[in-house]
Order: sequence, then C-alpha cells, then structure tokens
Amino acid sequence: MNQLSMRARNTLFIILFLMSNSSSSFACHWSGGEIWYEFNGKNYTVHEVLYTACQTCIAGFGMSSSIIEIKSASLNQRLLFTPKFYSIDTLMTGCPGDTNSCNSLLAPIAGYIKHHFADTISIPPANDWILSINNCCRNYSNLVGGSSNSIYVEATLDNSFKENTSALVSGDLALTSLINDTTYFPVSSNDADGDSVTLELVAPMESQSYPVTYSAGFSATMPLGAGSVCEFTSNNYLKIFNPNTYNPSFAMLVKEYRNGKLISSRIRDMQLITQKSTTLSGKTHTTPPYISSGNNLSITTCPGKANSVMLSFLDSTATDIVDVDVITPNMPGWTFNKTITPGAGRADVQLSWSTPQNLTTLPQFFITLRAKDNECPNNTIDYVLAVKTDSCTADSVWPGDSNNDNVVDMYDALAIALAHSETGAARTSPNMLWLPQTCAAWGRVFPVDNTDMKHADCNGNGTTDNADLAAINNNYGNTHGRKKNLPIAIASTINAPLFLDTTGIVFEAGKTLQIPIMLGTGAAQMHAAYGIATTIDANGFAPAAPLSISTTGSWLGAASNMISFSKSTQSSAIDWACARITHTNNSGFGQIGTLTLAIPATTPDNTPLHISFKNTRIIDNQGRQIASTNIKGINTTVKNKLAVGQSNTIITAASIVPNPSAQKATLIVKLKTNATLRTDVTDITGRTVWTYQSNATDAIALPTQQLQSGIYFVKLTTANSETLTLKWVKE
Repeated sequence: MNQLSMRARNTLFIILFLMSNSSSSFACHWSGGEIWYEFNGKNYTVHEVLYTACQTCIAGFGMSSSIIEIKSASLNQRLLFTPKFYSIDTLMTGCPGDTNSCNSLLAPIAGYIKHHFADTISIPPANDWILSINNCCRNYSNLVGGSSNSIYVEATLDNSFKENTSALVSGDLALTSLINDTTYFPVSSNDADGDSVTLELVAPMESQSYPVTYSAGFSATMPLGAGSVCEFTSNNYLKIFNPNTYNPSFAMLVKEYRNGKLISSRIRDMQLITQKSTTLSGKTHTTPPYISSGNNLSITTCPGKANSVMLSFLDSTATDIVDVDVITPNMPGWTFNKTITPGAGRADVQLSWSTPQNLTTLPQFFITLRAKDNECPNNTIDYVLAVKTDSCTADSVWPGDSNNDNVVDMYDALAIALAHSETGAARTSPNMLWLPQTCAAWGRVFPVDNTDMKHADCNGNGTTDNADLAAINNNYGNTHGRKKNLPIAIASTINAPLFLDTTGIVFEAGKTLQIPIMLGTGAAQMHAAYGIATTIDANGFAPAAPLSISTTGSWLGAASNMISFSKSTQSSAIDWACARITHTNNSGFGQIGTLTLAIPATTPDNTPLHISFKNTRIIDNQGRQIASTNIKGINTTVKNKLAVGQSNTIITAASIVPNPSAQKATLIVKLKTNATLRTDVTDITGRTVWTYQSNATDAIALPTQQLQSGIYFVKLTTANSETLTLKWVKE
C-alpha cells in the first residue's frame, strides 16, 4: 500500500473512531493555509490548502472548502466561489514509535490533516487581482486571543501582460521541531515560468491589511519568542531554534518577479509544533533531507521528447537513511518511469518519460518528491519538480554552447564528450557563426538537466564528435542570455587529490618546464571519473609563452578514446578540459596531463609564483559532478642564476607606452651596449603576427593599425639569445 493511501486510511479510521466513541462535537481549528494558482492553457486552476490539528477536527472527505474571494479594483469585479475537494492527507508527526493526536486524541504530540481543494475559473487580465480566504478559528498559538483569531491568506496576481503560475516552495505549512532543537527546514523555490522568487517572514493576517496581534514576548521578527531564532539563511533554509513549548504561528511571504516587476505574491500561514519525543527523550537535533545544490527543479519538455531527470537528496547526518516517495500526475498518454535508490545520508532519484507527440494544451505539470529520513522527528519535506511544456520552436542551438547554459566555456567540451557519437537531425544550412539556429529535437537528453543533446552538435552536421570542438574555440566567451547554473548531482568518490607534481623540478628563470598534472594517488584513488574541466592560473609574472597542456600518457584514457580542449584566457591562465568519449567511466590515479610553463630569462631572483586550479569540475559518465576532490595548488619562488643586472645582460629596461593602447603604441627599449634586437609580436594563441629587427633602437612603433583588439605578447631577443617578453593590450 503506498504512503498516500495509507495516510488516507489512517485519517478515515480516526474519523470513524471519533464518530463512534465521542458524543462531543469538534470544531476545526486551522493551523495554517495558503492559496496558489496555475494557468492551464485557457483558464486558471486555483488551489486552496488548509491545515487542521487532528485533536480539534474530525472533518474528513466530505468537508467543505472555504469560500474564496477574487477581486480586482481596477476592473470593479468581485467573485465568490467554493472550490471542490481535491485530496486529503494525514501528516504523522513525532519520532518513530511516538503516538500523536491523529491516532490518539490525548497524545501529547500534535498531528495534522492537510485539506486540499481546487477548481478552475476564468481570470481576465488585470494588474491587481487578490484571491483570499478568511476563516475562524486558529489553533491555539502565540497570538492575543488564542484560538478565537481568524486566519486570512491571500495571493495576488498581475496577468495584465502575460499569464502566470505561482512559484513553488518546498515544505509543508505545519512544521514540527523538538524542544530546544536547532532545525534547518529546506525552503528551496522554483518557478515553471522561470521567474525570480524571494522569501521573507511576515506577521500572519487576521483579515486583509490587518496583521494579528502577538502575545507579549513575540513579534513578526521573533515569532518564536525571546531567545529563539526564526530566519532564512543564505543557502535556502528556514533556521528554527525554539526553547519554548508553545505552538507559535508565523507567516512566509512569497514574491515572484518577472523582468524586475512584481507579478505575484502569496502568504503561507504556518505553525510550528514544538514537542518532546516520548521515545527519544534526549534527542536535541534534527536534520531533514535536502536537495543537492544545483539540482534543477524547473525543466522544459517538448512533443515527442525523451526526458531524463536525475536528482539527489542528502542528509547532513550521514547515518540517517534517506528515502523519497515520487508522486507523478495521472495524465492519459503519459508513462513515468522512476528509479529510487535510498541509502545512508543520500537517496538518488532518476525519472524518465516520453512526452506524447499529440501534446494538448498543457502549459506545465508537477511531480512531487517527498523526501524523508528515519530520524526523529519523522518529518518529510515535499519538493516539486515543475515541468513546463513548449512547442520548442524557439529552442535554438547556439554553436559552441553544447550544454545550453547560455555561455561558451570549457564545460561545453565535457558536454560534447557526454554526447559523443550521438546522432540526430542535422541543421538546415549549418554553420558555426554565433547566431541562433533552429534544430529539431534529437530525443536524447543529458540526464542531469534534461537538455537535448542536439546542442552538442555544434557544427550542425547531425553527429556529435571531436569536430564540434571548433565551434567552442571560435565562439569562446560568447553569451546569449543570463548564465544558467550548472546542475550538480553529486557522484560518490573518496577524497582524491588534484595537484601538480613538482618533484625534481627547479623553477629557474629562462627554463621551459614540463609539470605533471596529477589526479588521485595510490592511497586516495579517483573512482568512476569521465572527464575534467579546470582553469590553471600561474600568478607571478607573464610567461615567456602562453601556457599549454598535453594529455599524452593520461590514465584517464588514450588519444583514441578521449577529447582534449584548451583555451588561453590570458598570458598566465589556461582553460582546459579533457574527457573520455566511450560513455564508460575509468578509475585510477597518477598523471592526466602535462603543463608547459616558460619562465622569462629576465625574471628577477626570488620572484613569487603561485599556480592554482580554479573552477574545477570533474564528472562521471552521467554528467554528475564529483564534488569531494582535494584540490591543491603550489607556492614557490623563481630563481635567477644570472641575477638580472649583471654584466652579461644587455636589456636594462623595456616598456610599452601607452599600455593598453588604441591608435598608437611605442616600445621603448634601453640597451647596455649597441646590439641587434629582434622584436616579435604574437597573439594569445602563440601565432606570430609581426616581426621587426633593428640595431641599437631605443623606440619602436608597434603595428597598432594592423592588429585587432586583444591581448598580445611582445618578445625581445638579442644577439646573445637574451629574451624579454612584455604583455600588450591593444584596445
């Protein structure tokens, strides 16, 4: 029997028990509520959710909903309607083994019934719609008047420009926490329309524009009383610390913005039940499951598209057993496949389905993911995956943006490796210009975020392979919208290190060094790796030549089964990605590449040098990020045996004026003696674009009119092979 049907059975048993064993009449006391709505392609489906405490209410499946008022002052319209029954759910609180009021009225721990009503109505365009309910009475809480207070919740809507669906926020409206417990309730938000969402704490409302009056010692900013904490954290948690035994009420205001304009808001009226476990009396800390950072809870699907979504749920208490109930909608023609892998400290969920070709009007639908663990209290956290449906005619390919995150960077090479050898529809008149190009869906997707693999076919010929790397190189750094966060579905591994092996290497001026790049050691091997992307930054001086990286001899794979991509972003930094193309992982340790670093001969003695890895992303063959990697840079100094300034040094000074330069730039060189001097200008790829040779020349005009804007390197070479390289920025 699934959890929903078991909860419904438990609720019905309670109702029958109370009806047969009690001669008293019970009135429902509301513990929280909210209104939200979704646009269904033609009209609006309005949802009303109300929570009642089991010890105050025996209402069941026949319970009537509250009347919803919908009004617009600008249109002078007002409508009253009563939504229909949608569902009922019993929230069993307390620790495993505890008894709550949903199965025993006299139990010290409160239980709740969640009543859900919904109906469809037409809402014409206006910028000031207010949808509201007003009910008596509240469950006893921290308010003046106690249970005689009314509960008022509302939702606003501005559909004057475009239709809208309410943003979703994880979690229920009735929260349970142990006395003196510090609990972090996940409150992640997502929106089917891609709008921005903000959360803030406000006072609950008694009626429109009238907040409730708090009892002494409580307030909107301190709803749990003196010495307590109730606040949002920067990483999307509601932090609760409450030393009291009250059942305090508070409210959350959800605001939704589109292009900087407020288009929607709603009040989530909530109640916190603080309790002492009867089975684990010494328990003082709880950790509800949370969704892994970066997991995308808003995706888009198209007619005929094969969809695959991978989500991870974690628990900061590593011994807690995490599990997830997946509740999919019942829609004719749709079949959802789900694989759930519970475990200690972590549960993984993989969802897949094919969207029907004959997709009817269905702007979005929702899949509930109910995460839970075996810790006390027995809380669950509901997350909602919002799936937006679209014709996908605007889902264009931008050549080089292989992962469709709106920017071309080194991570796009990893996407090509993940989709390597996949085939699909070729683009009409394909090219690698930085323009949006229409392409039919391939029907295969990256499982971590549901992006169609057609985006990895950068040259548009219908096959993803090494040739697609050229578009990344050509369009590197280009964007076509706000950068999307890369999805993170953490893959398991031990703490394998990423580092540079400097054993036996002397950092000396004038030398060109070959430094091994290492991933994993014999004691801490890397397991199940597919590819890596990272920036290597050598900070201390301008190298004599751009950094370069070779993957010869890599344990990750051979040249025949890997791709490698690198791009110099500045004289001392390089973006690098390499990955397998076999769709299988590899495990091992040792060298995965070689960094070439050329140290200028004129580098002063004892010059500090710091080489670091930045923006590193290591993935498995599903595209999941391997996060627990120990990344180590190096700090050293460069030695100069010739000690610049001694008699065998000819170049005493060199500079470019001005630098950066636009219309004119002059290279000023000071020589100790008359000598032949060669000047080479190279671009950021190392290609020589200008050469000049002179004798005892103090001022050399650089070719500003011949060169495009960018970063160049000016290398001076004397007859005795002394060299000096300067960085030049041409505007």
